[in-house]
Amino acid sequence: MKETPFDRRFLEKYPQGVCIGFFDEMRLGLQGQVRRVWAPKGEDVEQAQQFVFAWSYLILQVQPLAKKIKWDWVPSMKAVPMAEVIARWKQEGTDLLIGDHAKSHKSAVVKATGIKMAHIPKYSPQLDPAERIFEEIRREIEGEVYETLAQKQAAVDRWLTQLASEPERIASLACWSWIEAQLKSFSPNQP
Repeated sequence: MKETPFDRRFLEKYPQGVCIGFFDEMRLGLQGQVRRVWAPKGEDVEQAQQFVFAWSYLILQVQPLAKKIKWDWVPSMKAVPMAEVIARWKQEGTDLLIGDHAKSHKSAVVKATGIKMAHIPKYSPQLDPAERIFEEIRREIEGEVYETLAQKQAAVDRWLTQLASEPERIASLACWSWIEAQLKSFSPNQP
């Protein structure tokens, strides 16, 4: 049987009581997306759309058991800016990051940070709690026209700051029962 990050045998490679975070990145740009909206039957709906090619990347870490999130902005998904964020997270106490198979996640620069990395199975974004947070971000901010990328980033920052102040909401979005069971059985010192 092939091992996955949620398999107890995989987790037993790491010491008890570590801080485990799931992480991923989302491209945020001014090329807006049309969202579904309610409208009276038979009436046309007009939605403003932007076609500006400017974007930034949100890197998000979700700690399901601690009911916490951390995030930062980087100009690209390249390994160097990502490694800087990951190194900071390591200094702040994250011991193990579980992410997808993006090339930058496996780069030598990221490995040099010294943080332990694990990966969800390929083509399985539904296993990553960060993706659930991204769905909520998109629901909240898309469908509006922003004058600058900084304004759109500020809207995301405001929403994430509000979410960070609501640990139970983080748990409802990201601490699924099977993740909680696996992580608690592995790391009993987690809250």
